[in-house]
Amino acid sequence: ENIKKKKNHSKGNNPTNTVLRRANFIKMTRVRGGNFKFKAISLGKGSFQWKTMQLSKNSKILSVLYNQANLKLVQKRNLSKGTIIKIDSMPFIKTILTNQRSFIDLLKFQIDKMILLKLLNKGLLIARITSRPGQTGKINGTIMEDYDLKLFFRISRKMKKLIPY
Repeated sequence: ENIKKKKNHSKGNNPTNTVLRRANFIKMTRVRGGNFKFKAISLGKGSFQWKTMQLSKNSKILSVLYNQANLKLVQKRNLSKGTIIKIDSMPFIKTILTNQRSFIDLLKFQIDKMILLKLLNKGLLIARITSRPGQTGKINGTIMEDYDLKLFFRISRKMKKLIPY
């Protein structure tokens, strides 16, 4: 009798499920208001900040370590907000070695943080994704240090996973 037709703005979309791969594949979709969403289908690089060192660099993502939402997302190598990943540390190391001020800062702040130094020696860092790759089409993240890093290692030991260093 009084049945309304479905409008376009009330229709939903399928989840993007961004996956870790070498090649970047981004799909552009038109949304309400004539705007566009950039949905990342697969990504291999991202922009990461090291807050205490005041550095921001593009780096390659090596693997997915942990996802709070679901552990099956780790096996599928899905990238979503809050996922903990392993990234390449070379872009950060190059900047630290070329910039004398940041090298001195690193020496000052690393005395009590041996875990981060061990990771840097192995050529990797652990980061958390802060952006939504399925919505923005890119990955932004922060490097985990101090409390977050210790908490992550405590969780990974409970789950009997291999610690990445």
